[in-house]
Amino acid sequence: MALDNPQLTGFCNADLRQLGDLFTRLTTRSEAANATYLARNLGTVINDGGSSNPVLDGSATDGRTICTGGDVFNFATLLTDFEAFMTSGRRDVIAKWNVNGDR
Repeated sequence: MALDNPQLTGFCNADLRQLGDLFTRLTTRSEAANATYLARNLGTVINDGGSSNPVLDGSATDGRTICTGGDVFNFATLLTDFEAFMTSGRRDVIAKWNVNGDR
């Protein structure tokens, strides 16, 4: 028997399908950023320049939070952790809800 309940249908359409798309986009973008970080050997750049030094990205003059090399390293580590979390089993659960295909 099908689950014909307006509240359940609304939750699936308004929440789960939208989140499926967001998770898919986040996973794809995270993988791309992590690949760039590794390909450009930015960990070495940070180590050589000093992890406590600020990244000169214009934030000192435009009001954004100033980030250090250590902050970059911490975020890149988080991206790696996120990729590990998003195993194929979890990706399968999310892909089922994804409105716009698997990527």
